Amino acid sequence: MITADKYEELLLQRARLDAEIAAVRSARQSDVIVQIVKLMHEYDITVEAIQMWLETEQGDKRRRRIRPRYWNPQTGETWSGRGKRPRWMAGRDPNEFLLTMLGNEPDPRPVRPAPPLADKE
Repeated sequence: MITADKYEELLLQRARLDAEIAAVRSARQSDVIVQIVKLMHEYDITVEAIQMWLETEQGDKRRRRIRPRYWNPQTGETWSGRGKRPRWMAGRDPNEFLLTMLGNEPDPRPVRPAPPLADKE
């Protein structure tokens, strides 16, 4: 069992390590910037090019929301077809819930039928 004194000591060690990590990181930052500038010159990359890249989808690493492919008409819940199958589809044919239209426009992507349910014996 860890005593309160030991816990406080560990927290103090962690605070010291965090401060040391921040100091080393700060000291290395200027070296990293020098490397970046060197590579920018070597490959003729401008600051504007990097800024444009960061503003496009290529630089945006946030997760994109996937369009739903299935819809529960009783609750309005949707499912993209990725991940665990929702409970409201249990024991039913997923094609019953397939969305063929999104808004007033048909979904331009081809819709593949859902994989068959695995038999659990």
